[in-house]
Amino acid sequence: LSVGTDCSGMEAPIQALIGLNIHHHHEFACDNCEKVAKTIRANHSPRVFYPEIKQRDHSTTPYVDLYVAGFPCQPFSVAGKQQGFEDDQGRGIIFFEIAKYLNTQRPKIFILENVKGLVLMDNGKCLKSILTILRNIGKNDSDVRGATNGSFAYEIHHKILNTKDHGIPHSRPRWYCVGLRKDVVHTPSGGLAFSFPETIPCPTMDEFLDTPTKAPCTTQVVAQSSTAQHNIREARTKIIEAGF
Repeated sequence: LSVGTDCSGMEAPIQALIGLNIHHHHEFACDNCEKVAKTIRANHSPRVFYPEIKQRDHSTTPYVDLYVAGFPCQPFSVAGKQQGFEDDQGRGIIFFEIAKYLNTQRPKIFILENVKGLVLMDNGKCLKSILTILRNIGKNDSDVRGATNGSFAYEIHHKILNTKDHGIPHSRPRWYCVGLRKDVVHTPSGGLAFSFPETIPCPTMDEFLDTPTKAPCTTQVVAQSSTAQHNIREARTKIIEAGF
């Protein structure tokens, strides 16, 4: 499986593939933050690293089977100015570079991620624009990868998913968009090859706590190192002196 990532951050897609034990080749990564670049190079080995997507030639960027991009969320977040594509720092237009890559290289599958606010912004007009661009990739093409007799190239699925609904004790609603190239997505029976995952119940807090006991509490400091013991004693002394 060949993989490409844009706006890579800590490379969660690559970490997921490693965790799932899926053999893959990380063809390229991209991020304009020097610290992110240092982190990626320290932990992963993309064949090519691009420091700036807006200056990249998409025609020479490697083709991949799976393309993943979490384009900047600040312009679309309810916690920000919600300037969208008009973001004064130029982050909103990065989506269009992602669309250019998709239109040029036509990966078999792409996954895009952003904040929930993108769906609600400007009464849904922002999301509508994004989906229109993605759905029109390959329109009337007949000589490029993914073309199917002049039809659109991708089958698009999108949904807001929350990590707390998938076994992780953290509320993090995010918009996910999955694009499947139409010439490779259907099963032999003619059915669709994709559906979003069902929910997974979160474990209760009780499963992580020790069994209740009536044993008396002890003030004895038990630690693995003298430094830890010293810090605990100091903290305990300050708490007592403060009258707690």
